[in-house]
This record gives sequence, structure tokens and C-alpha cells, in this order.
Amino acid sequence: MPVVIADAVLRRVYRQRQIHPAGPEAGGGLFMCSAASGLIVVQATGPYPADVRGRYHFRAQLDQLNADVQRLRRKGRYFVGMWHTHPEDYPSPSVRDLQAMERLFCANQHTLSAMMLMIVGRTR
Repeated sequence: MPVVIADAVLRRVYRQRQIHPAGPEAGGGLFMCSAASGLIVVQATGPYPADVRGRYHFRAQLDQLNADVQRLRRKGRYFVGMWHTHPEDYPSPSVRDLQAMERLFCANQHTLSAMMLMIVGRTR
């Protein structure tokens, strides 16, 4: 089943790219809805004001993320993963990123067989 990322999601995360030399990482949650043609990522949340952000690290404000998960679930949108930026043209996940996603997957109550991690680099 294909996964489609809505243009609005891409526009939101691209606005957070670390294109300035001292720009901090940013991130948030990814939410999808199901359609006959596959899964569609329809919304990205974050960054939140209380996030911990630095040039090479990001930690989401979990209370706000959890509130968004509950709020959006009532609207038929389901949490499927996280997005964040890297100060690289062509990013790849760090060991820390992979460990965080493993913890996230194990800690959440869901019926997913996988979760999504989107890392946004400096280029489009």
C-alpha cells in the first residue's frame, strides 16, 4: 500500500529547514488518514515552544505532542511517526534517531507494524 505525503505537510516541514548556519533542529508529529488508494500523511505538528532545540539535537515537548495525538484522533487522524530536520543536504538517521523511534514504537499503543521517520535536509 503506497504512502502519500500531502503537499501541505511538505510545505510545513520545508519551512523549518536548517538553511542558516546557526539554525536549530525542529520537529514534530506526523498524522495520517486512510484512503482507498493508500495511506495519506495529511498533517504535521510542531515545532512547539517548549521543545529542546539545538543545532544538532531536537526533543519534542511530549505533553503538547500527546495532546495533539488525542485531539487529532478525534478528527480521524492517526499518529504515524515523527519528523525533524538535520543540518545536512541529504540527511540520514543517526543512531540516536533510530533508538528514539524504537522507543516511540514500543511505548505507544497502536496497531501499526511500523512507524514513519521523516528527516528534512537543507535541500528540497
